[in-house]
Amino acid sequence: MEGMGQVKELLKPLAEDGAALTREQAAGVLEEILSGTVPEVETAALLTVMATRGEQAAELAGFVEVMRKRVTPLPLTDAERDELVDVVGTGGGGPLTFNISSGAALVAARREPGWPSMATAR
Repeated sequence: MEGMGQVKELLKPLAEDGAALTREQAAGVLEEILSGTVPEVETAALLTVMATRGEQAAELAGFVEVMRKRVTPLPLTDAERDELVDVVGTGGGGPLTFNISSGAALVAARREPGWPSMATAR
């Protein structure tokens, strides 16, 4: 099932039979989605099926493979990297919870030059 139209072809067995994508299929599906040729409704259907039955390790591995291949490295110096602060969270707390990652991002954005960052403070 290589090539374009792979998402559409895989939706039926995923939705009706509870099938899982192989690592290779998952990589191909994400490449197709990221190419912009997959209609939004098909992408939404795929993600809904996967979220409903639970994502499988091979599927996640295939997606990660593609994302790592497509990453755009940032040309930062070591000094610039020392200033970075990781404030990423899972976002899974729900709508009525305080997102500490967002709060940390606001604090980090206001941080004065020369202050110790979370990454360098010990």
